[in-house]
Amino acid sequence: MNVPDEAKMLVEEAKKAGFEVKAVQLSGNKLFIYRGLTRKEWEEITADQNIDPQKVLDAKAEMERKIVSVGLIYPKLDEAAAGKLLAGTVTQLSDLIMAASGFDLGPPPEPVTL
Repeated sequence: MNVPDEAKMLVEEAKKAGFEVKAVQLSGNKLFIYRGLTRKEWEEITADQNIDPQKVLDAKAEMERKIVSVGLIYPKLDEAAAGKLLAGTVTQLSDLIMAASGFDLGPPPEPVTL
């Protein structure tokens, strides 16, 4: 995968901070580089528990945007740039970042009796 020069420094900074860095091509083969969230970052994103049930979809979309704004290393997406992506790109990125953060959607690991 060809990583642009401007992203290489951001990748190295994230690795030095202890993050595992991943890359994926989405939305017409655009390159996205991301990392998982720390527990503190996750708690900050989910701190607002006053969600009106009538606005669940808006709240989900807002949470996805927050997750991507923290976990996406390259490129940085503002509202204008995100608005030009395919409709599901931010959701896909959010799901990938959540999986990289330990919120894997697969079956839980089988416990072992000690």
